[in-house]
Amino acid sequence: MTRIFLPSAGRDDWQRLLADPDRHWRQGKSAFECSTAWEGAQQNPRGLPTLVATALDSHPSAANAELLVAIPELQVDLPGGGHPSQNDVWALLRGAAGIISLAVEAKSGEPLDRLVGEWLVDAPPT
Repeated sequence: MTRIFLPSAGRDDWQRLLADPDRHWRQGKSAFECSTAWEGAQQNPRGLPTLVATALDSHPSAANAELLVAIPELQVDLPGGGHPSQNDVWALLRGAAGIISLAVEAKSGEPLDRLVGEWLVDAPPT
């Protein structure tokens, strides 16, 4: 993974970062809609999509958090995985309680998955 991140000139710059750009880049699909929301949020003083800001505002330590940097499709190595997992967006925020690390898994018309506790019950021992 590179340590150099290029700035985005708009929504379409996100497409090339996808694991399968042709399959996942369609209006109504999570990658396309996520990029639209985050790029559109640049007009907002906090730099966050409305739904993200609303969720953060529900917790006192994250209320009024502001975007410092967002990295689309950040690859993260997870132990036991065959390949890196990709965060749809990883963001660094400044909140009332300090710096916040936010990993986003965007969904559009699809289930997220089981709760982490349920997933861990079925996970192989490490």
